Amino acid sequence: MNKRPASPSRRAILAAAPAAAALSTVGTASGKESPILNLIERHKAAWRALDAACFCWDLDEDDSRLPALSLEWKRASAAESEAFLMVCACPTASARDARVKARYLGDYFRDFPPSGEQVAALLRSMMA
Repeated sequence: MNKRPASPSRRAILAAAPAAAALSTVGTASGKESPILNLIERHKAAWRALDAACFCWDLDEDDSRLPALSLEWKRASAAESEAFLMVCACPTASARDARVKARYLGDYFRDFPPSGEQVAALLRSMMA
């Protein structure tokens, strides 16, 4: 009787991601600079903008600024999510870039559990 192997957990996939990312880039380094550093900086900027927009949650419900600030927060939140997804989806061009990406994602995922969309983007980036 053939038993189907257990599906790996999200934690197992993420634990293996740095090694897989590093292995997927061996021998693929070229003279071109990888965009991962730029994408990380873009995400950091989006995070700062989101953080700046968060003060709207401290306002009273009858504050006339709340609707506009809530919209600003929603836009900043969407921009931060998109920027982080781009970091997840970016294939790395060198082992160094793979380490940078793995460290950045690891730091982020320590505070914010990954979504299925982020995990899928990360896995696709390792197959690129």
